[in-house]
Amino acid sequence: SMLAQRLSESFPEAKVLMTIRRQPDMVLASYGQYVRGGGTESIRRFLRPPRDGFRMPHFDLRYLEYHHLIAHYQQLFGVERVKVLAYEQLDQSAAEFAQQVAEFVGVPGPNGLEAAAINRSSSPLVRGAHRRGNVLLRSALNPNGLLDSHRLSRALARRLKALDQRLPEAVRRVGSSSARTIVESACQD
Repeated sequence: SMLAQRLSESFPEAKVLMTIRRQPDMVLASYGQYVRGGGTESIRRFLRPPRDGFRMPHFDLRYLEYHHLIAHYQQLFGVERVKVLAYEQLDQSAAEFAQQVAEFVGVPGPNGLEAAAINRSSSPLVRGAHRRGNVLLRSALNPNGLLDSHRLSRALARRLKALDQRLPEAVRRVGSSSARTIVESACQD
């Protein structure tokens, strides 16, 4: 990419840290952001955009072929100057993740680091309700919505988030296996 080239020209001795995420998890997170942003398409339509014409936003599974980007940075900076860590490592042990980053950049690691989930994904139930509510609201992702109200859109998002936080964990998981199955299948194609 042009950005990588410019970085290597400007900072040839830089160390590059890349954090990647398991592709199906990244797809589900991207879809959640799409819905929070006003998207109205189902997960199936989100994953299979039309080949002709314009669709917004255009999602392409090829964006998740990390190996191309990693190889490009390794070619520009050298294999030893590029560190790739999985997001899942951070999720499992923030302290261990931070220690690996510190070792890579040559600084002492942090002591007593604890992490908590801050930006929890919406449950499939709430995400579906949000998507259906988005049909009524005009946005960059839904220019044909009936109502043009950012205030109403924000209120919907706030209320659904509050509802999601009150749902029992068993209810939050309803529908997650079907969405995950759809995404896993698409990522294997």
